[in-house]
Amino acid sequence: MSIRNWFAVIVTLLSMAFGCGLVSIAFPQLARGGAAAGQPLAADDSTQDASGKEAAASKVEGNGQAAEAEAAGQEGKAADPAQGEASSAKVPLPVEAPPRPDREPYRPIDSTEVERARRTLRERLDGFLQRLSSDPAPVRDGWKRFVQTDLIESAVGAAQFDSKLNQTIRKRLFSDKAGMEFTPVLALRRAYEDFAELQEVAGAESPADLVGRLQDEARTRMETLEATGANYELSEIGTRIGRLRRLKQAPKLVESLDSRFSRENLFVRATQRLIAAGVEQDVDESSAVTDSILGVSVIGDARLRGRVTLGMVPSEDRGRFELLLNGKALSSSTGYRGSVTLFSTSTTAVMARKTLELDERGLTGDPAVAACSTDNSLNDIAAKCCLIERIAWKRAQQSQGQAEALASASAERRIESRMDARAADLMANANKSYQDNVRKPLLRRDGFPQALKFQTTTEHLLGRLLQRNNGQLAAPTDPPAPVEGGDLSVRIHESYVRNMGESAVGGYRLTDVELEKLYKDNGREVPEELQVTDTSTRWGFTFAPLSPIEIKFRENQLLITVTASEFASGERTDRPDVRRLMRISATYKFEQANGIAEFVRQEDYPSTEYVPVPGRGRESLREVTVKRLMARKFNAMLKKRLPASFALPGRWAAGGQLVAKGCVPASEWLSMAWEMAPLAAVMPPAKPEPAQEPAKPETAQEPAKPEPAQEPAKP
Repeated sequence: MSIRNWFAVIVTLLSMAFGCGLVSIAFPQLARGGAAAGQPLAADDSTQDASGKEAAASKVEGNGQAAEAEAAGQEGKAADPAQGEASSAKVPLPVEAPPRPDREPYRPIDSTEVERARRTLRERLDGFLQRLSSDPAPVRDGWKRFVQTDLIESAVGAAQFDSKLNQTIRKRLFSDKAGMEFTPVLALRRAYEDFAELQEVAGAESPADLVGRLQDEARTRMETLEATGANYELSEIGTRIGRLRRLKQAPKLVESLDSRFSRENLFVRATQRLIAAGVEQDVDESSAVTDSILGVSVIGDARLRGRVTLGMVPSEDRGRFELLLNGKALSSSTGYRGSVTLFSTSTTAVMARKTLELDERGLTGDPAVAACSTDNSLNDIAAKCCLIERIAWKRAQQSQGQAEALASASAERRIESRMDARAADLMANANKSYQDNVRKPLLRRDGFPQALKFQTTTEHLLGRLLQRNNGQLAAPTDPPAPVEGGDLSVRIHESYVRNMGESAVGGYRLTDVELEKLYKDNGREVPEELQVTDTSTRWGFTFAPLSPIEIKFRENQLLITVTASEFASGERTDRPDVRRLMRISATYKFEQANGIAEFVRQEDYPSTEYVPVPGRGRESLREVTVKRLMARKFNAMLKKRLPASFALPGRWAAGGQLVAKGCVPASEWLSMAWEMAPLAAVMPPAKPEPAQEPAKPETAQEPAKPEPAQEPAKP
């Protein structure tokens, strides 16, 4: 159960924005690289690629960092590692305006508070090392080298905050390597973050001014958001509120925004019919029977025919299901007792039930319970003489009722054992996929939902989710009414896509080679523009750590925006040519006619625009070239016409596809429903798009066009 399947609706929404399903493909790749939990970690793992979480760790500087580099004329230079570490460290932000009069008073952070955080960090570090003490030496040493416990020891003992040491530690603790979701690691990470935050602010030249600037920037950006509707401001606001929350500063401001942007942002409803399509099945199994009944050794064959169905059990706090087996087992057996041989056939009515529960940790199950009723027919008895046969017949007839009861009990045990074994395999596979592809990767990237709840009625499975972390804001309004009817319905707020995007791909570098591989791995045809050949131009970019992917839901339209930087073209895709932030946008409209539902792009080509930098003039020739390149690439990814219906995956494939029945994007929410239909109704292929060239952007020699008013420059 990959993220694409688990969030099937979300994937569909993002797939329609990225023709190949760029984002939906990227989600399952959260578990990329690294060693598995409990495996040795090589000491040189630290030299590999920096994770998106590392980029997000310095979100206060965030997107503005690239713009500042551009303004300083550094766009074409290779990044200097030492300089990069220093620039990523948390530093006081420049003041763009006088202090606001609505600043809340600074709450002094004294040495006692810092020492308390230091002791907590020491306890978490000791707990982590204690958990490692029972592991083999290579595993223990590998973990210690990778997490760099010696550097954390140095930080614990340091009297002053060291920004370079802080960045090195964060790079490891927030690494996206598999295994970093280990509970003691997460506890250590939280304790370190709290300690470093307090130590940094307490040691600042003017802690009150630093905290005041965080307040000013949050309020100013909120005003910009309300005036312009620029939703990417929410990520910038969230990072500042997250810092204030950890520092226990500006409680009124924090509480105000928390109460305003704290509602659940994803609601899913699936019918029993849809869920049953991947669960219910006919049973026709043969098995050998070996038993002992009333001292008679029984050997034979049995054939069970029946059907497994799915029932929904009403539950308010989790999903509860019942797997119900109804069938009949026919058996032919031979019994041996001394010199007597008995030949019989029997018919056993089988009823069995297995209860499953679904919560945020996955699937669990209660032991199966079976009720069997056996009707036995004794066909013949063979013995050495007729007298023994007559005695055997008489005793068999006298004990037939008891024998049938014992046979029924034996059948119940076999059915229960078989049902538990089958369910255990299914649950183990589902839970492993869920843990490996969803829960653990999101925990590593601080992106697991803050709240995830399931409930069931007799007809529906309901899911509700709050996707946010300490530095994110969620939905400010309650969801609209769901679209009526359908087997699957979803109500999703813009904040879900923004917050999940930061956790899934924030700071992640994508190259042409990897993109082509993602297409192929997911069985999708690679568009010609995105194929990597001997003559094609190599390219790559990095998703912004804040708001890398946004979807705005407006009246019957969806505006998709991708924010990226560090663009490269040429053989060295690891060396960016342009470090400025660029926003790539496309607007889709839901259209339904003649039984076909599609999302149709409203522009001939996606919009590609750099984020304005104050004081900067016209775009350089290099920037224009990169912008034209990205226009072509995203024109291939963001297809002109995309079907709104999609085929069911995996075990559900035989159920056909989900056909879009309604789509209502409005007021920051999208409400959409699908109905299950047979494979005969599979949607037609998308209409071919005429070959075109993107509109030529202005050249470097042309006068600079006035840039539209946008948000203030990122600090």
